[in-house]
Amino acid sequence: MGFLSLLKVASMPILQMLIISILGAFMATDHIKLLPSDARRSLNKIVYAVFTPALAFTSLAKTVRLEDIIS
Repeated sequence: MGFLSLLKVASMPILQMLIISILGAFMATDHIKLLPSDARRSLNKIVYAVFTPALAFTSLAKTVRLEDIIS
């Protein structure tokens, strides 16, 4: 694989994340009024209380093996 091919493969997940983040940020503004402000606050609390620890746990679970814990 050439450098440009590897760059394309590596940048696609980053580009997808940026597009989703920009779209979500735009939809969360008062300009669109998709969600009222109290619903946004509630979703923010859920994300920080549930989804962020879950993401950290799954990322850790992918890298830590039983042999690493025992030794």
